Amino acid sequence: MVFLQFVPFIALLIAANLAERSAGWRILTYLLVTLLNIVMILFSFICLLMPAMLATQADNPLNDLPFQPHWTALGLWLLATGLLAFLPVIPALRRGLARVLPLDPASVVHATALVFAVYLLGSVPIQLAMLGGSLDSLSDMGSLLGISELWQQGAAFIIMGLFGVGLWLRRTTDEVTNRLGLHMPSARQWGLVAGLAVLFVLLDQGVAWAWANFDPVSFERIGKVSNALFGGLITPLGALTIGLSAGLGEELIFRGALQPRFGLILTSFLFAVIHVQYGLSPAVVQVFVLGLVLGIIRQRGNLTMSIALHTLYNTILVVLALIIPSS
Repeated sequence: MVFLQFVPFIALLIAANLAERSAGWRILTYLLVTLLNIVMILFSFICLLMPAMLATQADNPLNDLPFQPHWTALGLWLLATGLLAFLPVIPALRRGLARVLPLDPASVVHATALVFAVYLLGSVPIQLAMLGGSLDSLSDMGSLLGISELWQQGAAFIIMGLFGVGLWLRRTTDEVTNRLGLHMPSARQWGLVAGLAVLFVLLDQGVAWAWANFDPVSFERIGKVSNALFGGLITPLGALTIGLSAGLGEELIFRGALQPRFGLILTSFLFAVIHVQYGLSPAVVQVFVLGLVLGIIRQRGNLTMSIALHTLYNTILVVLALIIPSS
């Protein structure tokens, strides 16, 4: 169940918010961070030993996976991520980061957010190593994501975004609404959202045309990966699911909770990182640019506009794929 993967992180966010007002919760939060890091390091050692174990166990089910993980790389990246995730716990490091980012070095919540950022950055090479070092392994696995999986992830992101800023833990509903920037846009702002959605769809089609003509091999490869992930969602309900789950969940976390503390550039970079399915390609650059625009809209307008633009953009792209499969 996808949602269960996020439960430890939701629990850690709850503890971190309670820790802002309690020394006991502060200790517990850092103990939980330490425990997560140690678990990651222990798994890294298991992965490093796995090639030798599998070599002597021909009947081991792991030998029959549709793709063979790069066990050594997986172990090393897990080890590096687990060790680096201890750094945000160091007060001196947080004080240094507070000189360039709008962070409070004394805040347990901000320290926890930095730990999560390390996990997120480490997740990219970890996922690639699990796939054997290439996204191509996904191409032959059929439709991997369904409506349930996307909504479970979206719900987890929404909960993390709300609890991350302290809903009912250290802030009231109205205070959370103001902190996140959830306000009703004006008619002019709604018009701007609609215009930008059309502009970004046109940009997407232009990038796809140029990419297909100048680097057709890469374009086809990433297309196969995307189809394996989202091919089963090219339906009207799938369009709404992809639009709303990402629009609500990702915007609440990135533009709502993180951007006021991590700044526009770092938040947009982390937003691009979660779209690892595009690899190093024009698509991920496009996602980074989209993140910048969504962040600027959040700064100069409100989060509701960012949610609406993200939702509308994603939905239109799926509808286009439904109507014109070649798009």
